[in-house]
Amino acid sequence: MLRVDVERGRPQAILALPSSAGRTLQPAGALYPEALTKGASPADGGADELVLDWPGGYAASVALALAGGGIDPWGYDLSRLAREALDRCADPWLIPALEAARRLLALEFRIDAYKEPKRMRVNLPEPGPWVPESPFEGAAESSIAGGWVAAVPEGLWRFLSPDEELLLSVDAEGRAAFVRR
Repeated sequence: MLRVDVERGRPQAILALPSSAGRTLQPAGALYPEALTKGASPADGGADELVLDWPGGYAASVALALAGGGIDPWGYDLSRLAREALDRCADPWLIPALEAARRLLALEFRIDAYKEPKRMRVNLPEPGPWVPESPFEGAAESSIAGGWVAAVPEGLWRFLSPDEELLLSVDAEGRAAFVRR
């Protein structure tokens, strides 16, 4: 268990950045005090807990992007934004936190921007296995013919294996190019 002391009563975005072989992945997180849960009774030694999760990581990332632009993020219902995004698509990171913040600030944000996109099956290089950066995406699958296959929408994607990083670009027709690092 990890303990973090926060200033009581002051809203804060908390992130936990997991890493694999030194490569940072999408964060887990929470919005404080909104995500605070009451612990067991004080007589039992229970303390309040802030449980970090993946939707909270997206909400906290948007909050930090807004704050980084000099905007008070607490005027937005960011927990609801994360919940609505998950209800509409498998992965809220399809709209990166910085882009969601930009749209909110420009009054261009629409919750229906979160929709499940068309996915294309793309062959990934050996050896694998490949795991996507986002915790909301499914891992690449081993194909019958050998190799690894991922179902991804158009865009730029990052996958990790135990020893490598793979940047994958997919166009609207499903053509893919990748760079291994």
